[in-house]
Formats: sequence, C-alpha cells, structure tokens
Amino acid sequence: MERKLSRRNVLALGAAGAVAVTGTLLSKGNALGSSVTESVYGDCNDIENAACIREIAEEVVQEYTQPFTTQLADMQKRLGLVVNVKDFGAAGDGVTDDTAALQNAFNHLATLPTNNRKVLYIPSGKYMFTSLVVNVSMLTVKSDGFYGVSLACTDTTSTPAIHIKGASWQFDGINLEGVEGDVVGMGKTGILFKRDVGKYPDIDSEFINCRINNFNIGVEFWGRGLKMQGCLMANNGYCVNLEWMNVGDYLPAKDPNNPTQQDITGFRHYSFIGCRFHSEVHGAIKNTGVNASKINGIVVVGCNMDIGKVLWTGVLRDALLASNSITQTPYNAFDLHSGSRDYLIADTIIAGETLSEPDRTPVNFIIIRGNHQNGVFRNLLLKNCRQHGINVRNDGVSTNMVFENITFVEPCLTGGAYNPITFVGPSHTAVVRNITFQRTGALSGVIKTTDAAADIQVDGVYKFGNATPTMTGAGTKNVKRFHVIDGVDRIDLVGSGSPEGVVTAHVGSTYRRVDGGAGTTFYVKETGSDHTGWVAK
Repeated sequence: MERKLSRRNVLALGAAGAVAVTGTLLSKGNALGSSVTESVYGDCNDIENAACIREIAEEVVQEYTQPFTTQLADMQKRLGLVVNVKDFGAAGDGVTDDTAALQNAFNHLATLPTNNRKVLYIPSGKYMFTSLVVNVSMLTVKSDGFYGVSLACTDTTSTPAIHIKGASWQFDGINLEGVEGDVVGMGKTGILFKRDVGKYPDIDSEFINCRINNFNIGVEFWGRGLKMQGCLMANNGYCVNLEWMNVGDYLPAKDPNNPTQQDITGFRHYSFIGCRFHSEVHGAIKNTGVNASKINGIVVVGCNMDIGKVLWTGVLRDALLASNSITQTPYNAFDLHSGSRDYLIADTIIAGETLSEPDRTPVNFIIIRGNHQNGVFRNLLLKNCRQHGINVRNDGVSTNMVFENITFVEPCLTGGAYNPITFVGPSHTAVVRNITFQRTGALSGVIKTTDAAADIQVDGVYKFGNATPTMTGAGTKNVKRFHVIDGVDRIDLVGSGSPEGVVTAHVGSTYRRVDGGAGTTFYVKETGSDHTGWVAK
C-alpha cells in the first residue's frame, strides 16, 4: 500500500530530516506531470505535489534555521559573551564623555572566562573618550563599519589612547581617531599592545577593515603576531611601530630547558595585506628599536601608500614585500637599515609626481644602509626621483644582493651627479641584470661603483635614445658565465683596470679592459684559481 507524508509529518522530522526528505522528493515532484492548477492550488497534505514540497521546504528553513540563529545569539548574550557598549551607559552622541562606559565594558569582559572568545559590540555613533587601559584576552571589538562608528580620543597628552595588555584581539570595522593638529608634537599612540613584564610575548591580534587617524603612532606593537587587512591609516606620524622587549622582561619560551631559543631565533608573523597608508608625516611601518633584528617573518602585500613618505623604515628580515604601489612620496619609498637580510621586494611601483604642489618626488626610491645580506629586488617600475634611484651606502657592506628586471623612468632629476643604481664604498657584492633605462638627458652612468674592491656583476642594461654609459666606476663588471659540467664556471667579463690581483676566476676565463692600450686590452686566465694568473695578450 502506498503511504503518503503530510506537511505535519515532514515538519516533525526537524530541520535536518525535513530538508533531506523535501530535497529528495523535489525532483520526483517536478516529474509528476502535475497541471499548472495542481501545482499552484494543489492539496498541500500531498507530499508528492511539487508546489507543496517547495512550500514545506521554505517553512522548514523559516521554522528551524532562523530561530536557531536567534536562540544562539540570545544564549551568547545570556552567558555574557556578547556585550553591547550601550548597555554600560555609552551615549555615542559625539558630545558625552563615554570613557567610563567604555572602560566598564572592558572591565566586565575581563571577568569572563579567559578561554572563551568575547565580543564587544559598538553600534553606530561617535564615542568620545580620553584613554583606556584594558587587560583582557580573546576579545573581538566589532562595529557596524568604520564609516558609521567612531571612537574619538579627545586627550592630547602622550598617554596612549588604548593600552592593551592582553592577547588574541580582533578589531573589526573600528574607526579610531585622535585630535587633529601636530600629531608628532603630541606624541600620542592610538593603540599600544604591550603586556606586563613576566608575560609570554605572544599577542596574535588582528585588524580587519579598520581606520586609524591622527596619531604620532597609529599602532605600537610589542610582541609576536600582528595582522592588518583592508585597513586605512591616515595623518599619522608612523602608522605602525614594531618593537620587541629585552629578554629579561618576558617569558621567552615555554620549554624550561631552552629559555632563550625564541629570543635567538627571532619572532615571526607580521602581515599587512591590502592596506592604504595616506598622508603620513614620516611613513607607514617602522622597525628601528634596539631589538629590531629579532623581528622577522614579515609580509607586506597589495598595499598602497600615497602622499606619504616611507613604506618601510628600519630592519627587514625574512620578509616578502610584493605588489605594492607607492605614489607621490617626497622622501624614500624604502629606507632599509643595517641588519636586514633574506628579503624580497618585488612587483612594486614607486612613482613620484613632478607636477604636484608641493613637489612629491622621492629623494631616492630605495636607500640601503649598513650591512645587508641576500636582498632581492625584482620586477620594479621606478619613476621620477631627485637623486640616486637605488642608493647602496658606504656605512656598511651589502653582500649577495640581486637587482633584476627593473625599469627606470626619468630618474635622477637633479642631474648628472646621480645614478639610477649606485654602490658607494668597498666590498659590496651584487648581481644587476635586465635593467631598462629611459631618461631625457644623459647621466654619468646607469650603474656606478666607487671602489675597485666591490664586485658588481652586470648583465643586460637596455637604453633607448640615451647616451648614458651603462657602467661607471672601478668596481663594476660586465660578466657572462659559462657553466661547466661537474666543474667551476668560467667567466667572460668587461671592466676598468687590470684584472691581475683583483678579479678571481679559473683557468680559461677572459677579461676585456675598457681603459687598456696595446697589449693591455685583452686578458686570459692561464694559471691558478684565485685573483692572480691573468696574462695580457
């Protein structure tokens, strides 16, 4: 005997069962050949009617799914895991001082279980406050979006607007504003993440679609684990300042047998994705503290800096900076300090603007200070700078550096005393290849090296309608390599001065001297594997 299901039978199965039944039978109902009248007006006690199946399915969703969501929200609120700041007396009217209400909300959240994630909800409005100190972890601060919500700090002293002593925070859609004016002179930090002495350094916090404006430092971060995604930071001295405490000020490792390992190996995970840094007084991200070399594992991807200054200032270690756009900066786009190593800067545009008022053309595109190792600059478009394009200075040694696939457009606007790429001082080692150079007037050279002890190997410089020499200076060499199976490469290079006592190579290598004469123009390496054994032909 055929058995039919009624509407009540289906709904009695609950959400999962009802959806399964209706989903299975819907295709059957569609194939029943019911008339239009039956489909629209059919008996909805008959589960084999297609229109009834759809109707019942909609009721299942409405009756079970929606109430469950509502009940879950009510349950969370009853447990105190979701807190509305207005429940603590916040006005959000742009006039009332809401400091006490905000502080009381945070204090209440600090009393809840530490291993449960809590939520502070901030409805639309403008909330005026002076300063807050918060010692709570596992907290999400969420609003209706930063265009409708503002946390406005009215204090003009150097006290941080918000000092967070906990870990595992998430700011979602928050707009934090300081007082407009001399933000550097006020010396105020928007959000300070710094735990008390004796705590673990893990902070592991993030900002998603937030806006932070009008502070000397937007976010100062003392710890490990910072992520900023889709944020807008404007009119700050520096947007982000990375710091690290001394080893005696925190618990460096959970392994008692190796308490200093984390301090030796450094601290990781600092990522900035899809952010905009606008009209900064000094720059976007700064890492110049006494322990700057301990901060590594850095990612800056898809960010835009406009009418600012420096995207990255300080030490850069184990880092990827890629697909960024830097426009209308009147200083250096990258100011990389001594101790930087193992980093890649790629797929980036740096463009100065000569027609703006005032002139927003960078001094240098990139300045490299002190000692660097294993830095790679690849796929860059560099347009309009005043002095050197890439300036490797003489206050340290840069080794095993790579500069490749770089296009220069109207660099060194001040004139012939500057070069698109310059190495100042001895002992720098670098490969420079696939460089494209376009400029209205000639310069002294595309690549300049001031010291014969440097080893700058050049391969592939392309100039269009310009008489600028490719290389200038004693330490620059045009090198082609011939690879030998199971052996050492032989080289064919061009340079200034004799190779004897200077150029290290193996037997069979050749050297063309551009400033040589009769009998001193072509050299062959006939003996040894060091820098001697060159014979002029």
